[in-house]
Amino acid sequence: LDKNDFLNLMVTQLKNQDPLNPMNNNEFIAQTTQMSSLEQLINIAKLIEKQSTTSVESQLLSGASFIGKNVSYNGDSFALKDGMANIKFYLDNSAEKVSINIYNSNGAVVATGEFENLDAGLNTIPWNGKGIDGSQLPDGYYTYTLKAKDKSGNEVSAIQVSSGKVMGVTVKDGKLMFNVNGSPVSADTVKEVFEN
Repeated sequence: LDKNDFLNLMVTQLKNQDPLNPMNNNEFIAQTTQMSSLEQLINIAKLIEKQSTTSVESQLLSGASFIGKNVSYNGDSFALKDGMANIKFYLDNSAEKVSINIYNSNGAVVATGEFENLDAGLNTIPWNGKGIDGSQLPDGYYTYTLKAKDKSGNEVSAIQVSSGKVMGVTVKDGKLMFNVNGSPVSADTVKEVFEN
């Protein structure tokens, strides 16, 4: 019921009351207070809905400035373009040995690599797009896994970093999402924004 329905019910009740036994003043005041509370709740709900719409619009407007930009974010995919790509990841500690496997869109291992003495923090490994057999692989999107170990053979924690061009933006469940490499990427996982 909205406030008009509530008011119509109250007026109807007043019209049809027994003149010899009129409505109690306290009861009338309570009903009036209920109507006022209902109206305030409806106004609050409208205000929240308006703010939510405004929030979505402002998120979309701020996100639109990222369209066409390249971003790095938490993830395991990257783009091979013109036969070159950079594989990026963060290491919690320095690693004596890092093994990387690269997969095509069918999930098959197409390239591997081992790297030594990498520092803690962001590491960038260039890849020339050559497959296991030495042939040049086609441009496109690939995924990768990595294992890092320190001098004692203990595993070193790593955060994989993906990169790609933002092709669009949307808001889902109140969160700004970028369309990168054909997949949704939450804006709060973006680590870096760059032109190329």
